[in-house]
Amino acid sequence: MPELHFSRFDEFFESLWSERGKPPKSPFSWQLELAKRVLENPQRPWPEAIALPTASGKTACLDIAVFALAAQADRLAERRMLTAPRRIFFVVDRRVIVDEAFDRARKLADRLNAAESGILKEVADRLRTLAGSDTPLAVFQLRGGMYRSNAWAKSPTQPTIVASTVDQLGSRLLFRAYGPGPGTWPIHAGLAGNDALVLLDEAHCAQPFLETLRAVDKYRRWGDAALVPPFHVTVMSATPPEGMTDVFRDESDEPRRAGHPLGDRQLAAKPTTLQVVPKAKGDQATEEMAEALARKAEELVGGRPLAVVVFTNRVRTARAAWRILARKHGDAAVLLTGRMRPIDKDDTIVGRLAPLSADHSMDRTLAAPVFVVATQTLEVGANLDFDVLVTECASLDALRQRFGRLNRMGRPIEAQAAILVRADQSQNSEDDPVYGKALAATWEQLNNPEWVDARGEVNMGIAALEPLLVKAKASLIDLSAPSVRAPVMLPSHVDCWTQTSPTPEPTPEVGMFLHGPGTRSADVQVCWRADLDQNLAGETWKDILAQCPPSSPECLPVPIGLMRRWLAGEEDTGADVSDVEGTIEAAIAGAKPTKRKVFRWRGSDDTQMLDAPENLRPGDVVVVPAAVGGWDTLGDFARSADGHPVLDWGDRAHAQSRAKALLRLHPKVMTHWPDSAAVRTLRDLAHPEEASTRFEEDPDSGRNFAGSACRTGARRGHSQVAQTSSGASRGGQGAWPWHHAPSGRRLDFARQATTPAGRRGG
Repeated sequence: MPELHFSRFDEFFESLWSERGKPPKSPFSWQLELAKRVLENPQRPWPEAIALPTASGKTACLDIAVFALAAQADRLAERRMLTAPRRIFFVVDRRVIVDEAFDRARKLADRLNAAESGILKEVADRLRTLAGSDTPLAVFQLRGGMYRSNAWAKSPTQPTIVASTVDQLGSRLLFRAYGPGPGTWPIHAGLAGNDALVLLDEAHCAQPFLETLRAVDKYRRWGDAALVPPFHVTVMSATPPEGMTDVFRDESDEPRRAGHPLGDRQLAAKPTTLQVVPKAKGDQATEEMAEALARKAEELVGGRPLAVVVFTNRVRTARAAWRILARKHGDAAVLLTGRMRPIDKDDTIVGRLAPLSADHSMDRTLAAPVFVVATQTLEVGANLDFDVLVTECASLDALRQRFGRLNRMGRPIEAQAAILVRADQSQNSEDDPVYGKALAATWEQLNNPEWVDARGEVNMGIAALEPLLVKAKASLIDLSAPSVRAPVMLPSHVDCWTQTSPTPEPTPEVGMFLHGPGTRSADVQVCWRADLDQNLAGETWKDILAQCPPSSPECLPVPIGLMRRWLAGEEDTGADVSDVEGTIEAAIAGAKPTKRKVFRWRGSDDTQMLDAPENLRPGDVVVVPAAVGGWDTLGDFARSADGHPVLDWGDRAHAQSRAKALLRLHPKVMTHWPDSAAVRTLRDLAHPEEASTRFEEDPDSGRNFAGSACRTGARRGHSQVAQTSSGASRGGQGAWPWHHAPSGRRLDFARQATTPAGRRGG
């Protein structure tokens, strides 16, 4: 096997990302320098921190890690240990709405898999040698508790990129994986803690997790024999945590050179006005702030066809601002929070917001203004580029991330922005649960006469802020989101966690080691099903769920404390929270019975009706009958033309996750299907009256209509299932088995077949 040197990384990069008919896409200088370090410094390949501002191309660290791994494939024949990790974890501390890293990793894997010549084929073959399989690189999103959430852990030799959150990776690392059962805990811990690279992106509130990662690294060196497989942790942030000595920076002149992509992005001016919202106090703070944010966005747009983003600090404020804009602008107002199902997120980002992608912003033209209202979830991993930005005041590190979405690509435009602050937080913000004193300190610093120009504006551009920060009276620590410390991890903690069957009582709560002391709220995954009834006889609901189990794309993350309060019947469940992971949980008072009947899914062998909110555990999958509701409180769903969401996306999620098409013929599932002769026939076939008789007398009566019904394509989401199903139907009659699933007085029909292609991800 010929050697693979650092000198060929630029060739690898250009082959990956250059597009036909366009100039070659070369790596930035810092990317080449980091690649050189990683490949030529096997003892300490990755720095403690990579200090780069937003829009610097930090996701290219994935390319570097993959190339470095491929370069060491020839060590297998020499029986030498690899120092480049096989598993690459890209981790954020947000409920992410747009995962730029996952998209990049998926494209990288696809291009390697399809390569037939050149350096991409060479790298792919090397990775196949390491994997011992035909797959050069596997890519997953890590979500707990469902089908494929364990798929990333099937092989210890497979080169893999995993996009994850702090909770999902951290709980696995500490032998208490949120979601999967204890039988897999040691496997997940072993794979996460060995032969692994952890890239922690913009960790504003993830200091406790960083300290825990360091403790894990320390304990890996204990024992009679040191663990040989590599384990590296790198923080990627414009403001690395204090105390780090090995910090990688861009020492080239590219960020200061006009005409260079990095220079244009960092030199771009972002003039920003500052405004106190005088009525935003106490009980009126949310509505008044939402009204002010919406009004300021409209004022800056002035009716022009521009892309506008409105950032809020709370989910409730985002929803209120979105409702105000939606009443005036209809579908031109878009809500993005961490409380969205992946299916809704994909429909929104890939569909409605596709014109706002940074990849196409240089030649973008809009017919009318677009208003995007978002929480902290859009601060990281969002490859969207806006012309106007309006935001609530937050800590300075959070604001710098938000402003990274304004003129992200350094276009020759006159960007506009505004920062608004609640009147009761402009002087004192100690009670803010996310930003604490830093919010008021940041507001004071922004109003410093040395920062404000003659027009009363602050330039929030990357290059403009750097000299101001050097002269700032307040330290960066005072202006950054407060950071709590993780408890000291003792050997007794590790000994206790490694006991997984049975789990010892008491056992250390892993949440404290991920987010710091206090009762921290982890997430559960929630989906809705229209073919489930609260009054189903016996355990019929188990059979129904077993035919179409919950899948990641249809589930939204809900903080466990909020979910418990909703199950107990509370109407105001505390939506006034942020989208940062691990916020303090408000517990329900005393033990309460479950007033809303739901089902907890832990696999076909462990599914039960949830009888008490306190029995809910982090990572659990909760299935809510559609008739029970709750979607408007617990989540933010994409709306149909009639203003209502599609609650049950079980068929579509099944096709995405399992690469199999499943079509449930149930009256309530079919309500959102488009009208056609074939669909009307299928509805008649599944009608409650005489349905059982129809099935027994002529089980194939719908066969001739099913393909036609699929080909009509349901609007938006259902079209994917329609296409895969119609494709499978061409395989012949044997490819379409029917399953008769009686559910009370109704009848479910399921038709299943392997689809032409699957989709990576968990």
